[in-house]
Amino acid sequence: MLRFWIILFIFFMPAFVSHAQNIRLSCLEAVNSSQTINAEYLFNSSLTCLKEGKTFEGTYLLNLGQMRSMTDLSFLKPLKEVDQQAAADLYALLYYRFGGPGDYEVYRDEDLYNSLVEKLEAWNPAFDAKYNPGWEYEADVNDYEGNLKKFKTIRFKQMREYHLLYSNEEYYKLTQKLNEISRKNNNKFQVGTKAYEAYSDLKTRKSELRKKILSGL
Repeated sequence: MLRFWIILFIFFMPAFVSHAQNIRLSCLEAVNSSQTINAEYLFNSSLTCLKEGKTFEGTYLLNLGQMRSMTDLSFLKPLKEVDQQAAADLYALLYYRFGGPGDYEVYRDEDLYNSLVEKLEAWNPAFDAKYNPGWEYEADVNDYEGNLKKFKTIRFKQMREYHLLYSNEEYYKLTQKLNEISRKNNNKFQVGTKAYEAYSDLKTRKSELRKKILSGL
C-alpha cells in the first residue's frame, strides 16, 4: 500500500495545503483529544506545543501523528480524486516536515524517554464512523487497531535508536554542529567551498558514528 502512495505522490504534487477545519487547538487541548483527532491535527498541534515551550508534549504529539498517518495512509483508501489529493498532502507532511524524532532532549533524558514510550504505548486512538482522516475512504482492513500496532512497533524501534544516538555526547554534538552549519548556509552548499567541505566532513563522521552506536542492535 505504501508503494501506492509513492506513485500517487508523483501524480498529485502536494502543496502542503491544510485539509483540517479552521480550528486551532491549544497544546493541552490537543493532548487531551489525541485519541480522536487525525494525523494532520496531531502534527500541527505538535508545533503549537513546541512554540509554547512544551517539548515533551510536542514530541509526544509528533510521534502520535506519525503512527496515525502511517496507519491511515496504508489502510484507508481514498475514494475520489479530491480525497487522493488530501491523502497525498498528508504523505508529504509525514515525509518532508514531520518525519523526524522531535526534540532531542526528550531522547537524551532517560526518565523523559521512558515516560514518552509509556504514554505512546497507552495511546488507544478511536476508529469509528465519526473518525475523519481528512478524506472520504474505503477501509482496506477491518482490524484498524491490529494494524496500528504494527506501525507502533516500527516507530518504537526508531525511537530506541534515537535514544541511543542522542544519548551519545559525541553524536549529539555532531548533530548540533551539522544543524548550525546548515542554518548558516540555508541548507545550500556549493561543492569546493569551505562550508561544503566542513558539512561533508561532519556528515561523514556522524554517519560512521551512527553505525558504530547501533551496531549492537
